[in-house]
Amino acid sequence: MKQNIVKLVLVISSVLLFSPLCFAGILVAAAKYEVKITKFELKNSSTGDWVTAYTGVSSALDIASGAAGQSVGNFLSGLEVPDGTYATCKVTVSKAFKIRGTSGSYHTTAETTIQPIDGRTVSVASTSGSAADCDTLVLDTDVTAQEKSFSAITITNGIVDHKIRVSFDVSAALEFGTLDNGIPFFCPKTPTITVTSVDL
Repeated sequence: MKQNIVKLVLVISSVLLFSPLCFAGILVAAAKYEVKITKFELKNSSTGDWVTAYTGVSSALDIASGAAGQSVGNFLSGLEVPDGTYATCKVTVSKAFKIRGTSGSYHTTAETTIQPIDGRTVSVASTSGSAADCDTLVLDTDVTAQEKSFSAITITNGIVDHKIRVSFDVSAALEFGTLDNGIPFFCPKTPTITVTSVDL
């Protein structure tokens, strides 16, 4: 049954609960942090079954943007979620992330290099020019997030009983460091995400 699912904006809260591994470095703010959702699931608390509400490739969602909540709401509107009680979700995101940020005099560039340890693609950092968007690849396959619990919501006859409010803190969502070969780099890390359930 279709919902007015701006109220189920909890989905993005669990997208980035995995931890992309980078070398130990400095955590810095992200000016851009784009992801694409390829699968969204909710767990029915009564049956224990996972309900797939979405499969495909969403448009890019920039969670570093002030309009992130609105973008997620637009993505979620129209998703079909059966009646039931839900308190857990799981999201799969594409392996590709678009990032932009700075650390001191260094900034992201569109140039990439490969981390020798795990083959992930990271942004080569530079002190010349200005910060640029960089397409990074964190894994060889799409990333399934850990399960994320939240205060239960109930959907009855297509009506949800609570709204889910999500806030993002990307002040430490990028890692800046130096590879063993001396190349400075940026890579995506896990942003801090807060999810609360509020009355309609």
